[in-house]
Amino acid sequence: MSDGAPIAERLGLDERKLPAQVFERLAKRAGLVEDWRRRNEEARENFGKAGRDPNRIGGVLEAFAVQKGWGRYLGMTRLMEAWPEIAGPVAAAHTQVDSLVDGVLKIRANTPAWEQQMSGLSGHLLAKIQATHPEFGIRRLEVIRAPKRQGRGRLRPVRNG
Repeated sequence: MSDGAPIAERLGLDERKLPAQVFERLAKRAGLVEDWRRRNEEARENFGKAGRDPNRIGGVLEAFAVQKGWGRYLGMTRLMEAWPEIAGPVAAAHTQVDSLVDGVLKIRANTPAWEQQMSGLSGHLLAKIQATHPEFGIRRLEVIRAPKRQGRGRLRPVRNG
């Protein structure tokens, strides 16, 4: 091979197949462009039709959570967020939603005094929850005390032996 040889010969290409290979690539690209144009036109035609309205991100995420089986946890989170509104800000500062299992809501109080106070209000709170948030399906409310703190809240060194 010399420097004056045709490029196809220098690259070892079959000149008879070159036009078909070039045409094939161009035809494939034209098909992609045509497909893009068709989808773009369909999108313009369907704009504003029923079922094509934008959704709020919260609704989309909620549907995703329910689809993945996270609905129970989502309901518990909603209940925790609604607790200050249900119990009132003062009571909510001394209590927290602990668990919701089989329609039984357990509220954890941080002191014995608040446990007693919330136990006395449990009927009223249950009625309020059932009226304002029936989606939680709460049938009974129990007030439990937070576990006792060990020691005085400071770290103690570990002794060996």
